[in-house]
Amino acid sequence: MRTPFIMLACAAFMGAALPASAQDNYPVKPIRLIVPFPAGGALDVLARPIAAGLGKRLGQNVLVDNKPGGNLIPAAQMVGGAAPDGYTLFYTLGQPYSTNQYFYKTLPYDPQGYTPIAPIGVYTYTFQVVGNSPVKSLKEVVDGAKKDPNAWRNANPGATSAGRLASELFMSGTGAKMTQVPYPGGAAQSLAVASGQVEFMVGEASSSSGFMRSGQVKTLAVNGDKRLAAFPDIPTLAEAGFPSVNIPNPYAVLVGPKGMPAPLAERLAREVAVVMESEEVRKVMNTMVIRPLSGGPAEAKALIDNEAKAFGPIIKALNLTLD
Repeated sequence: MRTPFIMLACAAFMGAALPASAQDNYPVKPIRLIVPFPAGGALDVLARPIAAGLGKRLGQNVLVDNKPGGNLIPAAQMVGGAAPDGYTLFYTLGQPYSTNQYFYKTLPYDPQGYTPIAPIGVYTYTFQVVGNSPVKSLKEVVDGAKKDPNAWRNANPGATSAGRLASELFMSGTGAKMTQVPYPGGAAQSLAVASGQVEFMVGEASSSSGFMRSGQVKTLAVNGDKRLAAFPDIPTLAEAGFPSVNIPNPYAVLVGPKGMPAPLAERLAREVAVVMESEEVRKVMNTMVIRPLSGGPAEAKALIDNEAKAFGPIIKALNLTLD
């Protein structure tokens, strides 16, 4: 009777040891980094030097795999169905896990079915008017929009985009009333303001930095608690007179499939932290006006949870659905 028991005990021990052994040897093959946007986009441009640096650190190629479209659902579904072994990673905005659950009654993936790994960087929202506008402050915009809502059109990068939600939070927090005008992405949104097609926008600095530097747009404030290093003269939203308006900035985050072992996620977070300090990555971030973030799984999860908490009620209140 003892022999079967000993055999079972040995088998159980070996089975328990295998995951740890696999982690010790990780990685033994190339890693796929899913990016839910086209090649050349704001997220992709930063993903590539991070992937290259991470590959050098790990001793295996990290291959960027662009899976755009579908409100990030196909990419999220692909990651959600992958093995939690560290060979499929997701470099994404928070949308698949924070806001899609409110836009859709059902999703083909679990918005809680992921393993947070590391925050990457913040794409700061700015509050802008056309460069030759006589408006000198954000308070003037708010006062004008309260007085005559029909005189103000607010460009956004898509009817259900995070930028649209950010502008809704801005209006609800300040009492301003404007007509929302959707455009197909941040570049088109920025061009609409720079050319004077619309009067105002809440848009990412990474999409409009060229217009900001040329003076084609006038930036009245930046979102968040810090001024932009690239534009130190522009006040924060609080400094512009709206300290109680809370808008989460867009961010990039690295996650993996649900069930990834904590030691593996933490190791990847440590490797990413080193890569983020590299000259190649910092150069791209500075050019694109992206503020680097630090931290591991807990900090990545906090970003996603904070965005869901802020945008969920707005999505429900506006009855924005995509089913």
